[in-house]
Amino acid sequence: HIGYYSNNTADGSDWWKITTNEDGLLYVSFDANTAPGCYLHFYDTDAAKELGYVWVDGTKKGEFSFKLQPGTYYV
Repeated sequence: HIGYYSNNTADGSDWWKITTNEDGLLYVSFDANTAPGCYLHFYDTDAAKELGYVWVDGTKKGEFSFKLQPGTYYV
């Protein structure tokens, strides 16, 4: 959970790894029910190139979809 504080360190981000085994459409939907909200970023297989992002807050759900080749992607 974002913002968790322990050992003098705050957690400023969370990561999810998504692996696909074949070509297809990946749809990601995310709700953030607290202020001030957060960005949801989507990265390619090397976790370096950002493919897209969306702002999510208590009033707006974030969602995006991509046609992908097999591989591991990061949100």
